[in-house]
Amino acid sequence: MYLLDEPENSLSAENQQKLACFLEDFYRFYKCQFTISTHSPFLLAVKGVKVYDMDELPFKVKNGLI
Repeated sequence: MYLLDEPENSLSAENQQKLACFLEDFYRFYKCQFTISTHSPFLLAVKGVKVYDMDELPFKVKNGLI
């Protein structure tokens, strides 16, 4: 399990997309689990992602952007 706090900081949009592909590949091939706090639409759009919306009480689980 990996915990990442806003890993998209200081990354260009292109590099955020590369990071999203990297995370998706690590999950698919190595079954790594990631818990990420982010505002990045690229990371929220990763296939199969669960988004926990903490702006609402009780917290709601939503599918990613795709």
